Amino acid sequence: VENDTTKRFSIKLKLLDAPSTAILILDVQTQQPHFIIQLGNGSNKVVQQVVDQTKITFKFLTPEVLKIRAIIDTNANGVWDTAIYPKNREPEKIIYYKNSEGKGETPLRANWEVGPLVFKF
Repeated sequence: VENDTTKRFSIKLKLLDAPSTAILILDVQTQQPHFIIQLGNGSNKVVQQVVDQTKITFKFLTPEVLKIRAIIDTNANGVWDTAIYPKNREPEKIIYYKNSEGKGETPLRANWEVGPLVFKF
């Protein structure tokens, strides 16, 4: 600590509290042994993900419209693998959640608890 040459800096942290965030509960029903569940925002950026869990509670989500998808992880490495054409290997399959109305987007609001949504694949 003494004679340290690095400059002092400060970062403001945005604390998340329950009344300003949302909760999403998923019930995954599948026969696949390995899969990845991802939540994506409007720009398709992954917000949160879990691996090989069937009862999921996503907490402290920003109120926005999310898309839910499942990646069938055939080689159980925890990431989506692209195609390798010289080896004649296809990419790992991606399945998007759709509600009973056929919509693939799930809106979240502050201080809301959505679910449990049943995701079958």
